[in-house]
Amino acid sequence: MPNWAFGSCEALTSINLPNTITSLGDRCFQGCTLLSNIDISEVDTLGIATFYNTPALTQLTLNSSLVDIPDNCFEACGITSLTLPDSVRTVGVEAFDSSALQTLTLNDGLLSIGNEAFSAMPDLKELVIPGSVTSIGQYLLYESNIEYVTIESGNITTLPNSIFAESPKLIGATVPAGITAVEAYAFYDCLELKYVVFYGSAPTTLHTDSFDNVPDQQAVLAYLESNKTSWEDENYTIPSQVKPHSFSNGTPPGRLLFTSSESEVTITDCLSDTTGDVIVPDTINGKPVTSIGERAFYALHQITGITLPNTITTLSQGAFEYSTKLASINIPSGITAIPDSCFERCESLVSLTLPSGLTSLGDDAFRQCEKLISINLPSGIDTIPDSCFDRCSSLPAITLHSNITTLEYSAFASCDSLQSIDLTHITSLGAEAFYDCINLSSITYPPNITSIPDTCFSYTAITSLELPETVTSIGYQSFLDCPNLSKVTLPSQLTSIGEEAFADCDAIQTLVIPNSVNSIGKEAFSFMDTLKYILFEGNQPSVVSNTFRNTNTSAIVYYHEVNSASWGTTFEGLNTQMISRTDISMDTAPWLMEFGLAPNFDMSTDTSSDGITVFTEYALNLSPLENNVSNMPQLAVTNGKASIEYYAGKAGIFYAVQTSNDLKNWTTSGVTKSSLDADSMQEASVDATDDQCFLRLAVGVPQM
Repeated sequence: MPNWAFGSCEALTSINLPNTITSLGDRCFQGCTLLSNIDISEVDTLGIATFYNTPALTQLTLNSSLVDIPDNCFEACGITSLTLPDSVRTVGVEAFDSSALQTLTLNDGLLSIGNEAFSAMPDLKELVIPGSVTSIGQYLLYESNIEYVTIESGNITTLPNSIFAESPKLIGATVPAGITAVEAYAFYDCLELKYVVFYGSAPTTLHTDSFDNVPDQQAVLAYLESNKTSWEDENYTIPSQVKPHSFSNGTPPGRLLFTSSESEVTITDCLSDTTGDVIVPDTINGKPVTSIGERAFYALHQITGITLPNTITTLSQGAFEYSTKLASINIPSGITAIPDSCFERCESLVSLTLPSGLTSLGDDAFRQCEKLISINLPSGIDTIPDSCFDRCSSLPAITLHSNITTLEYSAFASCDSLQSIDLTHITSLGAEAFYDCINLSSITYPPNITSIPDTCFSYTAITSLELPETVTSIGYQSFLDCPNLSKVTLPSQLTSIGEEAFADCDAIQTLVIPNSVNSIGKEAFSFMDTLKYILFEGNQPSVVSNTFRNTNTSAIVYYHEVNSASWGTTFEGLNTQMISRTDISMDTAPWLMEFGLAPNFDMSTDTSSDGITVFTEYALNLSPLENNVSNMPQLAVTNGKASIEYYAGKAGIFYAVQTSNDLKNWTTSGVTKSSLDADSMQEASVDATDDQCFLRLAVGVPQM
């Protein structure tokens, strides 16, 4: 297609090129300000200013055989994203000047970039110049809004005159080894410049005007410590506008901000637009980097990984807080403390290995690390402080070793995936320690704890509760809204039950309140829809009000005859019934309630139609709800002895074994009983010398 073929056709919006057209002449579509659709994927040759001033053209795909991008070819073009084919070797003068490109990927194989090739581009923020490039023109990014430039290691030896001049938003530039000259005004008027990193020796020529009009001492000129001899030579001059700093490796000074003393360096900040992985250097200016300062990496939402050197011995409060994409970080062996909020809201952190020498964790240290599934607790830790693992919703398990004795407020609250916890070694338990752990179903309680703190286990998935006998008080909302909790055994030394302690525990049908309880808080047993029987083993306790608010109004409060003087016909809105005194009623009442039966249930009844009374099942420790024919004691004959084995551990029950050889005359004579074993089982035996030998077991209450 010839030069100027459609030049200045301002009304042209779309054109279809036949496959036979493989070359476009100079200024072919210059000034086609409404052109938005054209396919040039078959065109392997472009002319000067072919698409100059085509602001409506936002998309193009270049031919894979294209070699040259001529001068002014896409100047003032509306293309927003472009990847140069691997075939391209040259980009001409002002080739993309004033274009709308937001992303531009230069190909490995590109050799030459002309003057002002990317100047005055308002939307391009980053540019990587591949190592294949051997020549860069002057004013390359002049008056552009570029923020970061990386020149990859390769063949370039000179940063030409005004290469980045008057780029007011340029923050950082990375320069490879091999640069021998930085010409005048290279960084002139770069008002936001924070750092320039040189990975090679000091250039032979570093023009004194290179950094003119850069705010004084704002930018860091960073170089590797391995090259410091050339940079710090007494005869070498570094422009006074910049601060020279050496570093050992990793992310350079300037992107990492720091303070230093005579002997060590503290990282205090990191540029907010930092992306990907950050590697903290071992040394800066020859001094070891030993500390990460307060909130140094706070809210850096594009960082995915951080590598800390072994020189680090101190992490400060909030050091990595709210870096929401931080997925990996190493903790050096010299760290002994994780301070307050150090990793709070690091929502992408999956696992963490804490060093063996760690001795303390801070408040909120890992709060809201929502993806954390694995973390170790070194043996030097004795306390899990306030909200340390609060809202670690993916944490499936945690092992509390024997040195951990204290869990403080909200230590593991809202750990949604936590299913079990062993608190055997805990001596101090804080309020809300396991609040809202909605899948926590198995808890081994501390054996010597005396109180259950406020809201400690509310909104959990526990199904049964048997607290240690040492517990004397249950706090406010301790077991609020545990929907699966159906069986509760309260300790015999319990004296107080706090406000709303068991409110909304809908699965509980029976409750036994020990004789020791003298105080019950407001609404302690409210909103319990299935509650049927409540047995108070002692006198009527002191209550605030609404103990059974919105609880099943048909529920009955039972009390023993011996305590009748303190009880009336109703208690907190529920009807009461007295249990007539018998020799064993104090023992049988709570046992009956374990199986959902009323505490004054008629024990002569056969509930399962197996021919066995409830009383016999009580005496032999069998469930009254099951058919127990096969569970009854069985006769065994071994080595000339007949024997039966049976449960004999119920207080107030006599267990008599008799023998007979004719089923008419029964006697206890000759019957030998063993001592009770650890399970309260007993064996009775007799010599079986006759042709017939029978044994029978009788259970009952001794007559007074």
